[in-house]
Amino acid sequence: MEDREKQTFVELKNKMVNQSMQLKSMQQQVAVLARQGRRSALTVEELKGFPEDAKTYRTIGKAYFLAPRNEIISGLEQSQQSMVSNINDLNAKRAAVENSLKGVESELRELLTSSPALAQQLAAQEA
Repeated sequence: MEDREKQTFVELKNKMVNQSMQLKSMQQQVAVLARQGRRSALTVEELKGFPEDAKTYRTIGKAYFLAPRNEIISGLEQSQQSMVSNINDLNAKRAAVENSLKGVESELRELLTSSPALAQQLAAQEA
């Protein structure tokens, strides 16, 4: 019985660590997308202040290509919409991972409260 409880504890702990890493990764992805979205919005604002016939360039890799201003603006606006939908998807996934993480934490608490011997062993190992 005790070995089974230890194995369950280790599995739950690993699951919790994996979900925590997933959560952190998703938060970083959301931050990156939000930053890119703000950058695109600022670029669109600046481009709208230029005259229609102004020479504008689109970057592709390390090269710059002449492109109409309206084409660049529409491309940036489409990328903003894409980023917003990606952020919404990530936030929905993040919420699911957070709920799962809370469930794992409660399972760990239940395991430790139902098995005081296991809790004492773990406390002795940490000391």
